[in-house]
Amino acid sequence: MTFLYGVMRSLATSERNSSYRHPEEELDENEDPSSSDATCDTDELDPETLVMEEEAAEQLMSRLEEHFGDDEEVLLLIMSRANGDSPAESKALLGKSDQDYATICKRLRRGYLKLIRKEES
Repeated sequence: MTFLYGVMRSLATSERNSSYRHPEEELDENEDPSSSDATCDTDELDPETLVMEEEAAEQLMSRLEEHFGDDEEVLLLIMSRANGDSPAESKALLGKSDQDYATICKRLRRGYLKLIRKEES
């Protein structure tokens, strides 16, 4: 199961990195990066924020993996959705019917509520 988590995480990271474009790449060859017309959304590129978000996501995935360790279908669903897959893509990945997929989603919701309640107390 740890291997599968690593693969899904690697795929998500690769996809995220491939969609990242450096601000200078968006400029024309003759455009000055310091000109007032050249804009850059620094909030989105803040490395500290990205590191903190990644650490928080890793901690959450670790807690979910520990909590749902005996339910491979739920873990696959979590990883699929974390990777950005739509519900239809997740269902296809699991190879389940609509009813079976709904049952897996229900187990995820109920298990997650138990996890939250356990952590709050």
